[in-house]
Amino acid sequence: MPVAPAAPDALLSVRDLRVAFGALEVVRGLSFDVRPREVLALVGESGAGKSLTARALLGMLPRGTTTSGSVRLRDEPGSYAELVGATRPALAALRGRRIALVPQDALSALSPVHPVGDQLAAAVRSVAGVSRSQARARAVAALDRVGIPDATRRARAYPTSTPAGCGSEP
Repeated sequence: MPVAPAAPDALLSVRDLRVAFGALEVVRGLSFDVRPREVLALVGESGAGKSLTARALLGMLPRGTTTSGSVRLRDEPGSYAELVGATRPALAALRGRRIALVPQDALSALSPVHPVGDQLAAAVRSVAGVSRSQARARAVAALDRVGIPDATRRARAYPTSTPAGCGSEP
């Protein structure tokens, strides 16, 4: 089946995206566009490839995974950056600034071996280029801003010791 051309005003254009682990193709021929002011939801059963698709868009797939097709992110009207096959530095320059993944739960996004605040601060530093202490302060302020009680203490806690909702003591 032929793949439809990208919409001329698309911010993100995905064409014939394929993700495979060896010979096992787990995402097969996915195509879509996201235009200004649109929201796209990937919906499917557990194991359907939603997370792998999102990670493929960001170039964040596990080792040993192969990707083909096209993922184009608009730089400016009429100009696109191809993300499939892009270098690590090129992808790193886009992540958190132009394209990002919002996971459905914190435990899938945060490492259990590092405190929450350290992980948030590392993300702030990678995007904002601020000092460690400034990044740490921003991380604590972000936790406070979203209603996490005792944000300073919670920033020092590990994700597995922070209860869902953060309203009760671990």
